[in-house]
Amino acid sequence: MLNILINYFVGKGLGIEMKYKFIDVVDISKLQNLMDEFYNITGICNAVLDPGGNFLVHSRWQDICSKFHRRNFFTEKRCSISENIDENFFINTVKSGQRYVMRKCLNGLMMIATPIIVDGKHLATMFLSQFLTSKPDFKYFRHQAERFGFNADEYLTALTRVPVISEDEIGTNLNFLVQLAEMISDLGLKQIKLEQSEEAMRRTKENLEILVQERTAQLAEINKKLHRDIARRKKAEEALKKSEKYLRRITENMLDTVSESDLNGVFRYVSPSHKNVLGYEQEELLGRSIFEFIHQEDKDRVLSAYSRAVRTNLVGRAEYRYRHADGHYVWLETIGKVIYDEKGEKCGAIFSSRDITRRKEAEKAIRQSEEKYRNLFETMKQGVVYYDTEGRVISANPAAEEILGLPLEEVKGRVIADLPVKAIREDGSFISAENYPAVISMKTGREIKNVVMGFLNSKGRIHRWANVNAVPWFREGEDRPYQVYTTLEDITERKQWENEMARLDRLNLVGEMAAGIAHEIRNPMTTVRGLLQVMAGKTEFNEYKQQFELMIEELDRANAIITEFLSVAKNRPLELKMQNLNSVIKAIYPLIQADAMETNKYVTTNLKSIPDLLLNGKEIRQLVLNLSRNGLESMDPGGNLNISTYVENNEVVLAVKDEGQGIAPEIQERLGTPFLTTKSRGTGLGMVICLNIANRHNASIDFETSAAGTTFFVRFKLKG
Repeated sequence: MLNILINYFVGKGLGIEMKYKFIDVVDISKLQNLMDEFYNITGICNAVLDPGGNFLVHSRWQDICSKFHRRNFFTEKRCSISENIDENFFINTVKSGQRYVMRKCLNGLMMIATPIIVDGKHLATMFLSQFLTSKPDFKYFRHQAERFGFNADEYLTALTRVPVISEDEIGTNLNFLVQLAEMISDLGLKQIKLEQSEEAMRRTKENLEILVQERTAQLAEINKKLHRDIARRKKAEEALKKSEKYLRRITENMLDTVSESDLNGVFRYVSPSHKNVLGYEQEELLGRSIFEFIHQEDKDRVLSAYSRAVRTNLVGRAEYRYRHADGHYVWLETIGKVIYDEKGEKCGAIFSSRDITRRKEAEKAIRQSEEKYRNLFETMKQGVVYYDTEGRVISANPAAEEILGLPLEEVKGRVIADLPVKAIREDGSFISAENYPAVISMKTGREIKNVVMGFLNSKGRIHRWANVNAVPWFREGEDRPYQVYTTLEDITERKQWENEMARLDRLNLVGEMAAGIAHEIRNPMTTVRGLLQVMAGKTEFNEYKQQFELMIEELDRANAIITEFLSVAKNRPLELKMQNLNSVIKAIYPLIQADAMETNKYVTTNLKSIPDLLLNGKEIRQLVLNLSRNGLESMDPGGNLNISTYVENNEVVLAVKDEGQGIAPEIQERLGTPFLTTKSRGTGLGMVICLNIANRHNASIDFETSAAGTTFFVRFKLKG
């Protein structure tokens, strides 16, 4: 923005030719002391620049700019963008009658500028910058600090040191400084004008004496010049004869063709080079129409260009095919211009033509190559994204759009930090914009290979997994990349397969454990539990009754875990019969409602009309209970759990929605892993059982989660 204001104020907008410099009329050291005192009093950064953009006077920068904004890759770019705001905006603002121009930069600070006018001339520009016109929005600046990796506390501390001054006050301060500077300048200017007036008087006297001497010498020189002109004219006539001879030699041997026609396009002159280029002798063309030899597909276009050139008196240019004497066509590029006779009337046109057949063939080959590359780029399965030196997206192919989950229109021209897409590593941690392979490759000039990234959708879930490589491209002789070529290989299916194999391995382990230890543990546990019940019933052990009940409770909990082990491990035939999912939900609704009431929570249902399904009632009850209890346990008192059913896309959908805190990103991808639990007394097998029940019913389970809660969807396919 400084450059725009300087260009405007130095005279481009004011239309004034400067005669004096600011440093000629002002004591800069004294003005510097004045501006330093102004900074010490107000804390406002200030500067005075000459028309060339050079600093004559300036105070130091605010810490928030010097220590943060100008030291970060992205905020520095925002500063650069702010300094290149549309010039017309500032010109129109000053022309509208405002004395100064005020603007906010993209990093949130303000600046104001006004010209210093002395004797009607713009000699310098006064700037006040790095201040605020209202109390800072700490929430906005904290968010900005987190976004660009600043230390938030240090950043906000620097923010508190930025002066806050209303627009009226800053305008008043600026006007005061400008008027003071203009007053000092006027005093200096008056002294300069006085000295110049005395000097002008002395020079006028000297000039009169010199003028008399010069006039006398001029008269003598005019006499000599007359004699020289006569001799020069004779030489010019001789040179003209030689020039005509040279011109004739050039036209007879040139590679391009030159021709002249009347206004109807009939040849009146053709250069001998027509024989070499087109195979015609001069006499074969004279008296014939130029347009007679033009390819039929090009004739209308050339006639139109010729008519337009004759009508407008402008130089015409055209590329077209012209028939060679042996019958094939040659591509010509022709430039034509109307010529006039001695009376100043149009009498014809002159043309210069060049054979561009090889160039046209090369252009065709390039177009075919580009089309081949474009087809390959747009149809390849591997995603490709190009970035420029600023980290902005230049182009991306359809495969990259699919992997990123965004169309090219939403990412083209935007820097990585501003892209509406987030990515995570395999461990679930987020990848900042500065750690993207393309940014690292652009900064270091190194090739970055095999970075596995998970791209999230708008709901915060994994959209695609990709193996990313970034390759920098250099121009010859340069050591900084001018472009980065990034490839994205979609490995979503591979990751899903790896996760499924890991899950199956864990389930197999659970099954082996359940089968191996369940009966061996249950028998002694049953004996111990019975003895504890007997002892708890005896009066002499009343003082230990609470401890007995605790031990029995823990034994029951261990037995429940073993039961869930066995449920996961069983691979028995499933007995299915046609029944309605709504009937199963209504049967267990009182049980779910009782669980909710114990913790001061609520349960609602929204059961739409749905067709009957082949179900195992016992397992579906277990599925609904597990999902409902998980939802109830995730909510605070007063929360509501909603159970709904409906038909969608030829599927019967069971939806269980809670109002909890949502599922953490690092947990989402591991749901269904045995023993994974966030509950203090959970077994980590409930979701495993739900997934197994869904699989045995040829159903699928997915979910949506946010800070407002989580909804689990169980989708049963309908036949037909």
